[in-house]
Amino acid sequence: MFRGNYKSKNEVGQPILYAKGDVVIDQGKAYECLETTVDSPIQSPFKWKVTGLAHPQTSANPPLKPIENQSWLDTSGKQYIYYKDSNGSQWIET
Repeated sequence: MFRGNYKSKNEVGQPILYAKGDVVIDQGKAYECLETTVDSPIQSPFKWKVTGLAHPQTSANPPLKPIENQSWLDTSGKQYIYYKDSNGSQWIET
């Protein structure tokens, strides 16, 4: 189930439990939960897998470790896709 942006705690401060199959967005990447956890994809990468889907990350600079087909929205509103072709991988403005 899609759960939106990863959050460690709910509105009353209790840890959020993610179950196998839950999908979250964290740092511009979509992750699927592989086992029940309260840890983030960054804290416990073996409990999550990158889905290959990507949610646009908004920032002044592109993500440092992009994955193929990841989206990035710069602060001026331009959208880019991290694209791989015969010349290698690069950010392409859409």
